[in-house]
Amino acid sequence: MNSWFDEENRAYIIFSIQEIMDIMYCSKVPHLISDVLEEYKLSGMDYNEAKKRAYEKIYQSVDANFDYDREFAKDTCYRNVPSVDNSLFTIARKLILAERTPVL
Repeated sequence: MNSWFDEENRAYIIFSIQEIMDIMYCSKVPHLISDVLEEYKLSGMDYNEAKKRAYEKIYQSVDANFDYDREFAKDTCYRNVPSVDNSLFTIARKLILAERTPVL
């Protein structure tokens, strides 16, 4: 449309970082796990529990009926775990760690 092509005739496309994050679903993680982050920050919830609950929320964004405890209690070959980009879990872990308010 605007004749933006490189030397190999590949078209250039321009996206803002926010648009790329939206397309890749990354910007949705803070919204998906906001209640977990808040509870982790205020209640002193254990990190592993917060991580588990955040993971469950991420899985539930793909399959609303997903039950983390039920599925992960099964033998590996019988689990029915929704396919989710692993980067979402990395983002969730970083957000959880960033939420912990230092105890003075």
